[in-house]
Amino acid sequence: YDGAAHTVTVDGVNGAALSYSVDGKNYTSEVPTVRTVAEGSLTIWVKAELSGYKSTVRKATVEITPRNVSVSWPSETRFAYDGLVHSVIPTLVNAVVGDDVGPEFIGASERAPGSYTASVTGLTGADRGNYTISPDSVNWFIYDGVTEKKTLKILFIGNSLSQDARMKLP
Repeated sequence: YDGAAHTVTVDGVNGAALSYSVDGKNYTSEVPTVRTVAEGSLTIWVKAELSGYKSTVRKATVEITPRNVSVSWPSETRFAYDGLVHSVIPTLVNAVVGDDVGPEFIGASERAPGSYTASVTGLTGADRGNYTISPDSVNWFIYDGVTEKKTLKILFIGNSLSQDARMKLP
């Protein structure tokens, strides 16, 4: 699937009149096409006629197969707790521009501190039938002040510590 209409191509019939059929019986000058996966495969008969020659009929099948897409997750997957809802929303990769298709996902928005997994569960939109997607997920986090505390480093200058210089650390 690429969003374009597809048909058969006929070569080597210089000067011949071409007609097309989708049932092998009724021919017209209109070239049949197939554009979406939902249309399935289409068998097209082509008749070439040229004065002084025997008519020739050939057939070919055109099939549109689903386009494989994937998702891209945001690079920011760690959030400081601030009482607001945070999200990791995936974007679709390799979709045809202009198509109505997007990732269907769960677990991508939370408010409370914790560890979460967001997962792609399928596709949404009117054009989703033209695509396939493999399951995908990302782990993401909302941390509170306690979870992500930085380590306090103390540097003593000199090599001795007297009784009076000792500190009680929390």
